[in-house]
Amino acid sequence: MLYEFHDAPVGGDRGMNKTFRAIKLRYAWPNMRRDIEEYVKQCKSCQVNKMLKPKRKAPMEITSTAKHPFEKCYLGIVGPLPRSATGNRYILTCQDDLSKYVVATQIGQQDAETVAKVFVSQVVLTYGTPSIVQTDQGANFVSEVFKNTCKLSKMKKNQSAAFHPESQGSTERSHRVFSALCKGGPDELERMDALCRLRV
Repeated sequence: MLYEFHDAPVGGDRGMNKTFRAIKLRYAWPNMRRDIEEYVKQCKSCQVNKMLKPKRKAPMEITSTAKHPFEKCYLGIVGPLPRSATGNRYILTCQDDLSKYVVATQIGQQDAETVAKVFVSQVVLTYGTPSIVQTDQGANFVSEVFKNTCKLSKMKKNQSAAFHPESQGSTERSHRVFSALCKGGPDELERMDALCRLRV
């Protein structure tokens, strides 16, 4: 039986797992897996061309989290939102990769010049220059203005893949909180003004 399912032309010298699955469809006996494994180990062709055990892989890197605060930051825009008491409709967020601390700044418009200016004045000049800035592929972040801002400040700029918001999961989560707060009417908007001033 083992010959027919493994060595014969129909068997095709398949490995242990495929041979086991093929035999299991029709037959069963005690210690079947062990018997099949021992049989396949005796096959010279399998020993030369196939491996019974997978190759040892390199250790998996569990995380790429930064080692220092504001070494790596995620930038994003929330909005458009209902107009706040100060006349703003967007929030520029900068989240530290290590601590998850969020700097949220209200802005009236989300053009590249405004985003670059607010990022420098509210983040870089306050917390220092990040080594890496990760953004989505919004027009304001892929613009030459923002690229040049990062280049002049010697920051490496990374972009997340299109239609993959999960690559900035914690940022997207904080954006949902901001959006939910801003849909609660004038009282919530005043609270949002206060939150942004406090640098939540």
